[in-house]
Amino acid sequence: MSLEALQNEIVSRLSADEYFVDVSVIGERHEDIENEITRALSRMTTKGGKIGAVVLVGGFEFGVPKPNLPGPDWSDGTVLVTAIETVLFNRGASGTGKAAADIAVRAGQVLHHYRPVGLAQTLYVHADGLRKVEDTKPGDVAYVVPIRINPKLSAPVKLPAPTVAPAAGAAPQTVTLTCAGATAIYYTLDDTYPSSGNANATLYSGPVTVAAAANLRAVGYALGKIASDAEIGIYT
Repeated sequence: MSLEALQNEIVSRLSADEYFVDVSVIGERHEDIENEITRALSRMTTKGGKIGAVVLVGGFEFGVPKPNLPGPDWSDGTVLVTAIETVLFNRGASGTGKAAADIAVRAGQVLHHYRPVGLAQTLYVHADGLRKVEDTKPGDVAYVVPIRINPKLSAPVKLPAPTVAPAAGAAPQTVTLTCAGATAIYYTLDDTYPSSGNANATLYSGPVTVAAAANLRAVGYALGKIASDAEIGIYT
């Protein structure tokens, strides 16, 4: 598998996750002489009606090719995934409202134990985990997640979507949430993505009273597993 193919695969995997509906995900081309311009413009390009944040996939480190084997040795490789926000825009009315640290954590969750198509190895978050990038431009905040490649890890494990009961109805409504295998369920009532980093999200601890018309969104989480897809309950 080529570097470009792996990069494109990771970009596609992150872009397909609902969390990144308003966060641009791009493959960073280090040989591009306008790379810095591309970075800056990507944070000002509207996605999902929002601006201010971007995820860069790039910065490959890999082993020397083994004798008689073409291409890099993926059994000892690392891919750097970096989340950058321009705070002035990202935290403003038109911004995503998602902090760079939370975006990077989510990228790690999505890619942890993910096996790209065409690659025999599995991705996992490096033991060093999340780290802040100190040499950013004024006004920017960035965090990087080193993603390692390992041939011995098992296939990815993803939590099933939560069950929202009842799934629809007239408000007021008492709603119960369950998610098999999850150790935590977060939900929102304002159509934002439920996560621990969202100030409008609530950790589920028992039946929820939906007092007025709203869409309840819920996501299940568990350490070492890919977060579930969001499930929605519609109350009118």
